[in-house]
Amino acid sequence: MSANSFYSSVESIIKSHEFPDVKIERVNNKEGGYLSSSRGYLRVKHKELVFEICAMQFGKDFCITSWLYETEGALKQLLKFTKAGDYLRERSAKRTFYQADQDAMFKSKEAIFLLFL
Repeated sequence: MSANSFYSSVESIIKSHEFPDVKIERVNNKEGGYLSSSRGYLRVKHKELVFEICAMQFGKDFCITSWLYETEGALKQLLKFTKAGDYLRERSAKRTFYQADQDAMFKSKEAIFLLFL
């Protein structure tokens, strides 16, 4: 199986579930420094939660790895060292149960995505 066909299968599965506010894109991440080769990843994003999947040949095997992490929004980065940033950081730390539930649903799908593959 090629990485591209694997990514297409995962994209189809995710789209079939019609998750709200989920964006899917293919990105290239460097294998090392700036001059190194790039490796293609499938990025699935829900607000600031990001799930990246890498599919690749490794010797005679086909390997799949995944990473789940949280990003800062652009506005938070711009206001990081300001009083407004302090205020926003304090307010954003108070997440609602609904926001936590949405995050939990997205995180639980990480394992489900990999089960279908």
